[in-house]
Amino acid sequence: MVPSIPCVIQSPCSRDTFLASSKQFPVQQYIRIMSNPGAEFKAKGNAAYSAGAQLARNGDADGAKVKYQEAVEHYSKAIEKEPYNEKYYSNRSLMYLNLEKLDEAELDADRVIWCKKDWFRGYTRKADVQEKKKDYIGCMTTIIRGLGKLPDDAKLKEYYGKYQKYMPKLESYKVSKLHGNYEFTVTGNREFAMEHYKKALEELDLKGGDEYDAKTYISLNNNLAECYKQIENHKMVVHHASEVLHVDPKNFKALLRRGLSYEYIHKLDKALKDIRQVLLMDPTNKVANAAQHRIQQFANQRDDMH
Repeated sequence: MVPSIPCVIQSPCSRDTFLASSKQFPVQQYIRIMSNPGAEFKAKGNAAYSAGAQLARNGDADGAKVKYQEAVEHYSKAIEKEPYNEKYYSNRSLMYLNLEKLDEAELDADRVIWCKKDWFRGYTRKADVQEKKKDYIGCMTTIIRGLGKLPDDAKLKEYYGKYQKYMPKLESYKVSKLHGNYEFTVTGNREFAMEHYKKALEELDLKGGDEYDAKTYISLNNNLAECYKQIENHKMVVHHASEVLHVDPKNFKALLRRGLSYEYIHKLDKALKDIRQVLLMDPTNKVANAAQHRIQQFANQRDDMH
C-alpha cells in the first residue's frame, strides 16, 4: 500500500498539518519514491532475498525457495513501475538463478545488458547462468563482450581469469576462436585476432568428419572478413565472405560485407547483386541503401560515357 501524500503536495495547508503528515511520510521519502517508484517493491524484494539466504544457510532449502519466489514477485512489481531499471532485472535474475529457473535468469541478465551496457553486473549475471548450464564457451564469450565495453573493470577481469579453468575442456579450435575474440574485442589488436582465427580454421579443418562445426566455420570467416575490412584488404573480405555464403547463402553480414568490398574493387554488377539481396532482407538498412544509390549512380555515369 502506498502511503498518503503529504498535504503540501496535494494542496496548501497549515504548517502544523504539514508537519503532522510529514512525520507519517517524510518529504524526502516521497521525493525518492516519486523519482524511483519501484523502490518500495525493491526493498521488499531485498528483504525476502535476505530471509531466503538466511534459511539456505540454516539448511532449509525449501523455505529459502519460498522466499526467493516472494522476492521475484516483489521485483516484478518494481519492474512494472520502472521497466528500464537494470538493477531490478539484475536482482530478479539472481532470484531465478537461485530457483534454478535458468532460462528466465538468462533472459533477465540480457535485459540488464540492454538497459545498461556499461555496467559489469549484466555480464556477470549472464555468465553465472551460462556456467550453471555448463555453457563454458557462452560464459567466456559474455565476459569478453563485457570487457569490450569495460576493459578495466576488476570484476570482469576476475571472471575472465576464473573461467580459464574451462579452457582444457574445450576443443582447440574453440579455444583459438575465444583468444581471437579477446584480442579483437578487448585489446583491439586485429593482427593477433586474425592469427587466432586462422589457427582456429586450420584446427577446425583438421577435425572434419560428420561432426564438422558449420556454425563456428561461418563465425570465423565472418570475423576474418571484418578484420580484413578494417585494414581495407577487400579481396580478402570477398574471399572470407564468399566462404560464409557457400555454407549459408543468405548470411546477412557476409552479403553486406562482400557487396561493399565488391563496390570498392569496382566489381559493380556483383556488388549490386549482393546489396539487393541485403535489401530484400532489410529494406530499411541505411548502409545498403546508400551503397545501392552509389553503385547505381556510378553505373549510370559509366553508361553515359559510352
